[in-house]
Formats: sequence, structure tokens, C-alpha cells
Amino acid sequence: EMCIRDRAYLMDEQVVEAIKCFITAGDPKSFMLVIGAAERHGKFDQLIDFLLMARQKLKDSQIDGALIYAYAKSQRLTELENFLNSTNSANIEQAGDRCYNEGLFEAARMLYSQIGKLGKLASCLVNLGQYQAAIDAAKKAESPKTWEEVNSACVKAKQFQLAAIAGLKIMVHPDRLEVLVNTYEKYGHWEELIKLLDSGLALEQAHNGIFTELGILLAKYVPVRLMDHLKTYFQRLHITKVLKACEDNQLWKEAVFLHSHYGQSDSAINIMIEHSPTAWEHDIFIQNVQKVASSDLYYKSIKFYLEEQPMLLNELLTSIATKLDLTKTVALLKQTGATPLAQPFLKSAQTYNVQAVNEELNELYLESDDYESLRVSVSEYDKFDHLALADKLNCLLYTSPSPRDLSTSRMPSSACKKKKKKK
Repeated sequence: EMCIRDRAYLMDEQVVEAIKCFITAGDPKSFMLVIGAAERHGKFDQLIDFLLMARQKLKDSQIDGALIYAYAKSQRLTELENFLNSTNSANIEQAGDRCYNEGLFEAARMLYSQIGKLGKLASCLVNLGQYQAAIDAAKKAESPKTWEEVNSACVKAKQFQLAAIAGLKIMVHPDRLEVLVNTYEKYGHWEELIKLLDSGLALEQAHNGIFTELGILLAKYVPVRLMDHLKTYFQRLHITKVLKACEDNQLWKEAVFLHSHYGQSDSAINIMIEHSPTAWEHDIFIQNVQKVASSDLYYKSIKFYLEEQPMLLNELLTSIATKLDLTKTVALLKQTGATPLAQPFLKSAQTYNVQAVNEELNELYLESDDYESLRVSVSEYDKFDHLALADKLNCLLYTSPSPRDLSTSRMPSSACKKKKKKK
């Protein structure tokens, strides 16, 4: 009758009265009902009394587990410690997980310490703000996941020296590096992250990902350091990733450097043309233009130099002379009125005895009255329109000033035109 009444109390939510009745009766058999009702209504002090009675009569891991939880919820941690140091049948790790999940970190710390669950212990310690102790536990656990949790907590708390200890343990794992970077960036501590990665370059286990991530961070936050980093560690970088960071942050000179060293001369040339104020350097341009795969870039480069670096045009033309279609090149120079400017190049290219080059040089010699150079040209390079040149010379003969009167001509200036019409 008492058992039925006590159960009725539990069902009617008269929990405290029910527990008292069970304790008075010394009846532990309904312990699951009692535990459930007491926990729902937060009656942990009364539950502890019941469980202490129950475990004298029954040996059950659920009773001991519930007792641990009740001690934790009621903050009776000294009694919890004594219980843990005595013989019991509780599933300590399960009880610790339950306490941890409910934010009872001090109790969870005691439980994990009891069974040597160092990774979980470290988690408790960071939640308790005991960062140095968390580092010590993580060293013993030696788990990347644990180091990540400790690092994140230390970064959040601005415990950067301790965070760096954890960070160095994380960064040697290539698949964990991105998580480390995201942790620091999430809290806005990129300066500390760069400092950490700088120190990681000297690690025996340093991998290409560390050099790459540092390059990306420098592109984003400290661009003045990037070029030195690229030149020093080019062989250790994932080029495509760093290139993207350079382009995203409009670091065109650095992008040209990477393209040049990655065998992408076409891209290097295009960037120097499109972003010339910051990206163009003559020596680097000349080195790359000789290696491009697209012949169209030769003529694009000529136009670029005509517009922006005309005084260096001949050096550009000479560097790619063997790759140019000289007839096409002369046409481009004539179209832009640049043949006088390019005369040094045309003279050097005349050795190929190309008609377009010969005729353009002959025209330049005529215009400048350089008849000696014209004589050498026509005698050594025979590919030109002989009749056309003869006509021009005849015109000059008839239109040249008289030695006795430089103000008059022997023939009206229209004479050459008339002769051409008769032909």
C-alpha cells in the first residue's frame, strides 16, 4: 500500500513527499521513477538522500551516475570528490559528458581528471578560463582537435602566448591549417596570426601550406612585406593560391613576379600592359615578352611601348626581332607614324632583306637626303620595288633646287604627279 501511495505522490508531482516516503520505507526498487521525477522538478538535495539510501541496498551504475549528476547540479563538489575517491559503479565518462553538455564544467573537470580523459579535460579547463592548465592537458592528450579547441579559446580570450603554443601544434597538420587561420581572422587578430605563421616557417615540420597562407595574409594585411616573402620562399608556395590573393588585392607587381616564375609569361605581359603604373618594369617586360605563346602579344606590346614608353621602343623591337613578322611590323609602325622613331631597329632588321623593311628605310633616307645610306641600302639589299624608287629619284631630280637659285625648281612640283598619271 505504501509503494502504491508513494508512486501516486510521484505522479501527482508531490515529489518531495514521495521521496521522503521511499526513504522512510527503505524502498529503492522504484529508483528510476524517483530519479526522473526529482530531476524534472530540480529536487536534487532530496534525490541525493534517496540515492544514498538506495546504493546501500542496490549496486547499480544508474544509481551512481544519477548521484554524480545530483552532486554536480547542487554544487556539492566536495561530496562529489569524496564519492569519486570511493568505490562506485558509475560510468564516469558518461556522467562527465552530461555535466559538460549542461555547462557544469567544474564537475566535468573532476570527472575527466578521475579517468584521464585529457582531451575532454582540456575542454573543461578552457571553459573555466584555466588556460595554462588547458595547455598542460592538451600536451598530454596530443590531439589536433584538442589543440584547436584550446587555441580558439585562448585567441578569444586574447591569451596570445598560450594560443601560439597551441597554434604551432596545429599548423604542422596541413589539413588543420585553414581552421587555425579562420580562428584568428574571426576574432580580428591577424597581426598575431602573421606573427605565429612567421615563427612556424622555422619548424622542422613546416610544409608548403604555411608559406602559402602567410603569403595570402601578407597580401591582405601587410602588402609591403609580400614581395620579399615571394622572392625568399617562391619554391615553397602554392602559386595559384597566392596569385589569387595578389589579384584580389590588386598587387599587380607581385602578380607579375609570380606569373613570370610560374612560366606564365602571357599573363605577366597582359598585367604589365593593363596595370602599367604599378606593374610595368622594362627589364621584366623584355624577359617575358620573349617567352609568350601568343604572337598577338608581340604587336600588342609594340603598341603599348609606342603609347607609354616610346624611347624604349627600339630595345623592345630588337629583343623580339626574330619572332616578328617584319612586314606586319613595318605596317604597324607606318600606321602609327613611328617609322622614324624605329629607324635604328629597321637598320638592324635589314639584314633579313625583307622588302617592307628595305623600302621603308629607303624612304626614310630619301626624306632625310641621306643619299650615301640609300646607296649602301640599294646595293646590299635587293628586295625592293626598283621602278618605284627610280620614279621617286626622278622626281627629286626635277624638283631639287637649282644650285644657282635655291628659291626656284627646275620642274613644277606637280611634275611627278603628272608623270605618274601618264603611266
